[in-house]
This record gives sequence, structure tokens and C-alpha cells, in this order.
Amino acid sequence: MSLSWITYSLPLLLWSVLTLNFVQPPAAVTTPATDSVAAIPGHGGGPLAQVNWLPLEEAARRAKMDGRKLYILLYTEDDASSKRMEAYTLHDPNIVRYINDNYYAARFDADTREAVKVGGRTYRYQDGVHEFADYVTHKALQYPASIFMDEDLELLQSFPNVLDRQQLHKILVYYGNDHHHEMPWARFSREYQQRQVRKGHER
Repeated sequence: MSLSWITYSLPLLLWSVLTLNFVQPPAAVTTPATDSVAAIPGHGGGPLAQVNWLPLEEAARRAKMDGRKLYILLYTEDDASSKRMEAYTLHDPNIVRYINDNYYAARFDADTREAVKVGGRTYRYQDGVHEFADYVTHKALQYPASIFMDEDLELLQSFPNVLDRQQLHKILVYYGNDHHHEMPWARFSREYQQRQVRKGHER
């Protein structure tokens, strides 16, 4: 090894060592704790807005009696996506207000072994699958799922996967205000987006 090579390489080696001491690795990306109020985006740390959840059979009975639609969150206890949707989307004040004012709401654990009676039919847990979860998802079980039923407890639609606040609010308004009787989803979706843009410009 020549002296000239050492003379040339030594400054570079020293610079590399010094630089490494100041370069920090990127911070790990973490998911905020779901039980932390401050972790919810846009929340100031006060009491969380809460959906008025009812047991499924009671929510269905009230929906039928009062002529309200039914919103059901289909979930499982060990599903992280279900917990994320509950922690973020379903604690949003606008979402909570709209559900409580226009729907009866229920959470249904798809892994429950208990039979439930909805709309005059009894659904049971059989062969590793609950019949109610199977019915409302058209046998395409995926969690979480947002289920919408009309005032007669007929299935309107199910939406699998996590919905963010805007997605869920749009669907809630579509069915809650009976727009599904007036226009197809594509048209409503366009008009909804236009209204949101106008609201943004007015602020």
C-alpha cells in the first residue's frame, strides 16, 4: 500500500466517520394508540364523540318501529383494521352526529356464537361462519364492513374495508336522505364532491 494512497484516503475516512455520528436514522412510523384521545386526527383532547351503539336485535327492532335505517359495523375483536376504523372514522363528530340523528346503529362481532333475530329471521353460527355476517356480506366476508339496511330491514348495501370519514359520510347521506331513491350513486357522488368543494371555498 503506497503512502500516497493513505494520504488521499485518510481524510475521506475521517469525514465518513464524523458524518455518521450526525446522521440520524428516519423515525419509525407508528400507529397512534387507539385508546388515546389526542391520537385521533383533528381532536383537541376533549371527550370523544360517541355513536349510540345498540345491541343488534334492539337496533333492528327500533329501526323497524320508528322508520329509521340501520347502520351496522361488522367486525371481529382481533381485526386491527376494524379497531382503526372505530378509533378514527367512527369518533369523528360529524359522523357521530349524522348516525345518531338519522340511523340506529349496532356493532356486530362476526365471530360471536350467539344467534340473532333480525327482520323475522334467526341467524346462527354454523360451520365456523355466522349466518348473519354471511348474509350481509353476500358471502364475501371481509372486516370491517359497513352494512346499511332500510326501514324494513332489507339489505341496502355492504361496504368492505376501512372507510375514511369522507367516504363514510357520503354513504350515510346517500341512504340517510333517501338519495338512493332519486339518483344513481355515480351522480350523487359527483354532486356531493361539488358541494364539498363549494364549502371549502366558502371558508
